[in-house]
Amino acid sequence: VRILGSLGMALAGGVLLAWVATGRAGAWALNAGAVLTGYGAFRFAAELVGLQTVGWGTLGAGLGLLVLAALRVRRGRRLGWQAWVGAFFVVWGGWGALGSVIPGFPTLGDLLVPGLVVIAGLVILRRGIAPGR
Repeated sequence: VRILGSLGMALAGGVLLAWVATGRAGAWALNAGAVLTGYGAFRFAAELVGLQTVGWGTLGAGLGLLVLAALRVRRGRRLGWQAWVGAFFVVWGGWGALGSVIPGFPTLGDLLVPGLVVIAGLVILRRGIAPGR
């Protein structure tokens, strides 16, 4: 069922991209199509190979958005939100995909949570804990 769901998602994204190519839909379909196609295709490939699918869909969605950002730049436009969201998804999904392939690889949560606790502690120490501040 998961394999068929991933394939269906990739195909639905492909249909949206085809609508954009034929002029039947606008930018919303381009963005949604790139995300759905990337997400579904990468999960489908991971499932076919027998890997855990953690992170692979997010990585694919991010790469789809980065392709759109590259097309924008190639057409002389500036970077849009697709570049920033796509880069975030690529880092987050790529990290998860590495964790699904390498046993014992730490998750981003394993690294971020302790770092955020240390930063919060430093902020509290810097500001002090005196009442009325």
